[in-house]
Amino acid sequence: MKNKKRFLLSLGLVLGLSALLSACGVPKETPEQVIPKFKTALSQVVSAALSGDARITGSDPSDAIDATLTFKSKFDYADGQKNKGSADVGLKGMITRKGKKITGDTTFSFTSIGDDFYMNLTKLETDYEEIQKIKPLLTNYMNKWLHMAPDLLPENVKKLQEQPPANRDASRKLLAASNLFTVSKEYGIETVNGHESYRYGISLDRNGLREYNRQSSIIDGKELSAAELDDAVEIVDAATDVQVWIGIGDYFPYKLTALIDGNKLSSSTDLKFELALSASDFNKSPDIAAPAKSEEFNPVALLMGLSATQDGAGLPDAVPPVEE
Repeated sequence: MKNKKRFLLSLGLVLGLSALLSACGVPKETPEQVIPKFKTALSQVVSAALSGDARITGSDPSDAIDATLTFKSKFDYADGQKNKGSADVGLKGMITRKGKKITGDTTFSFTSIGDDFYMNLTKLETDYEEIQKIKPLLTNYMNKWLHMAPDLLPENVKKLQEQPPANRDASRKLLAASNLFTVSKEYGIETVNGHESYRYGISLDRNGLREYNRQSSIIDGKELSAAELDDAVEIVDAATDVQVWIGIGDYFPYKLTALIDGNKLSSSTDLKFELALSASDFNKSPDIAAPAKSEEFNPVALLMGLSATQDGAGLPDAVPPVEE
């Protein structure tokens, strides 16, 4: 009877201790078990909601910057033929140039549906004199959705929108097979965006990142040179205190933070970047639609107006429409 009581007491102690350790955030799986599942889950993401901010600081004897970029976005590539995305972006802060302080606060939104790209400049506040001169002209373009012709978009934006489904599938397989980082520290279990998650400190893998960029460029039809690959892996030296929160059970990345030292990049900029990104709603097909009303963006009219401003000829009374 005593042995039975001791056994029950020991069993209860073990179960109680297990529950206590679990509540304190002791991982349920090892990183070696989690990371392969994480890479597979990440490679299968076709839609999600993202948000975050990046603080940029730096200074030298005559110049300085302290600004914060914020964004809230969502994307949906489930269609396979027509990629969709939208974002609200803000940039606020100050810079000092040759001892003169300049402040600014700008917000804008964009939406992309396949080849159609729309942009809306919603705020432009600054004491920078050159912007103040042309602000009356820019006001004609503010707080309205402008449709951008495809040939006005940067090449990297067009490539993202036009990526064939076969290339996208190859990119996903490459991501799942690549070794981009290793876990350097385990922090335990935390709840992020309502999801219980493993919190890890990670170190980027130079060779793995280099090989991933090499093969990724081949998939996109442009193989990178050795010098370009060197530039692509500079982030390994510049990024410190990189942390990721990976969901228990679904293995999606719900949060990422990092510090980046600009002095360790080839540009050797005396800048520090503090990044914090959050993600949610994986593969839930967010509602992304073109604006109900938009106008065609006329770059010629804008350039003419800017030229007139620089020449002192004054601003046009209205922005000419685009001939369709």
